[in-house]
Amino acid sequence: MKLYLVDPFMLKRLKHPEYMITHYLDHFSIPFTRVEQDPDWVVVHPLWGNALQSNMNLLTDLPQDIKEKLCNGTAGLLFWYPYETEHYGNPSVLRQIETLIDTLNHTVPKTVFVTGNIKTEAFESQHNLVRACEKSFHKKIRKARELYHEEDTQLAVDRATDLWNREKHNPFMTWMHKHYPEWANEVHNLGIDHVLMKNIELPTNYNRQKLSNDLLKIMLEKNHFGKIAKVPLLFFDMQLHNHLNAKGELDQIIQSDWYNWNKSKAFMCLNGKAKEHRRYAIEQILINDLDEHGAISYVCYDGQDPKMQPIVLDQNQRQIRRNDRWMNPEIYNDCWINVITEAYAHEEIDLFITEKTFKPMLQLQPFLLIGNKGSLGYLRDMGYKTFDSLWSERYDKFETVQDRTDAVIRNLKQWCALTQEEKQTKIKSVWNDLLHNQEMVCNTQRDVTRSAYLLEILSAMSVGG
Repeated sequence: MKLYLVDPFMLKRLKHPEYMITHYLDHFSIPFTRVEQDPDWVVVHPLWGNALQSNMNLLTDLPQDIKEKLCNGTAGLLFWYPYETEHYGNPSVLRQIETLIDTLNHTVPKTVFVTGNIKTEAFESQHNLVRACEKSFHKKIRKARELYHEEDTQLAVDRATDLWNREKHNPFMTWMHKHYPEWANEVHNLGIDHVLMKNIELPTNYNRQKLSNDLLKIMLEKNHFGKIAKVPLLFFDMQLHNHLNAKGELDQIIQSDWYNWNKSKAFMCLNGKAKEHRRYAIEQILINDLDEHGAISYVCYDGQDPKMQPIVLDQNQRQIRRNDRWMNPEIYNDCWINVITEAYAHEEIDLFITEKTFKPMLQLQPFLLIGNKGSLGYLRDMGYKTFDSLWSERYDKFETVQDRTDAVIRNLKQWCALTQEEKQTKIKSVWNDLLHNQEMVCNTQRDVTRSAYLLEILSAMSVGG
């Protein structure tokens, strides 16, 4: 894959060097070459939400041969912005991209917008399709049983057999033959007697994300011409660990051999920027007298909150602005769980997961997540563990951030009411899950599904498919 980076000198102004597309590609061993001529993709890195509308000459200033390739479709235009979700002012990032393309006075056949907002239209469609494929497979098996049990006759067996034989050749089974051939062949050879008596379990290494990615690629391949294809990308687990590694700060990560089993705080809830949903969460912690059980901050490093004074714990405004990825191991190792207040939890139409969610994973902490609706479900789909054995996680499906926050506070009250011994027992019960999450964040490059994801989508949209 040949990349032409637009305005490479401006990229030094990115908040973190790991935000560059080249860092992501290197990390996941995706082959690429930076070129000045004949690129496959022309890559734009928006520096902030309004950056594109502040530089409307970005595309018109490109070399003439590059512009011609964009307009005739022999090169694609890629906006790399997984380190943010959307710009909530007016215009949106998507509208800024459209306006920028208009400056060329020509359609750009291939445009991709890689966003940190997981809840794109394409994601929603393919996510629902995945669920539908799986449900349909099991539904047809149940139907075969119902046909048989309605009347215990040879006719009923024949009808159930016919239904099962047709189910062996549906799109889901075709896909399973492609990725899990041993399981698919075994299931294909099962007779109706087995189906009527036993459940058919998906393979233990079944990865729903593989199916999601395949469906998304197919959808984009069919419908991309002349449109802006929004591609969602989970980004911050990789970025957080790589940032700590680049800064020589991996020693912040708590290891199992020095994990503190006698912590003095029930929870921690750290907040940098002032945001209304974060203030509400802290107010509820204070109203319920839970602050004495936790380590809490509300630094407001980007300005003051007129309704609440800053709460400084270990880092002041200047220190957080200099390095908002730093984690104080003394605080993390003295708090049993983490109450996360995600960046855009109040934007109900989106799903955005930042480094805030992955910090407790690195630090061997269970977490309660005040985030967008469906955040916990998405993390599970990506292979991470959540903690419904410790508390109810039904709040993940609640419609508003206030309802989700209120439910988190109820869970937190119950957690704080436990004795020290009860907390220790519960942590031990999920210890393997905590180690699993830490290992996943530390080794995102092993995620072969994700490493192929972007490359396959870009390949699907390239000339010749």
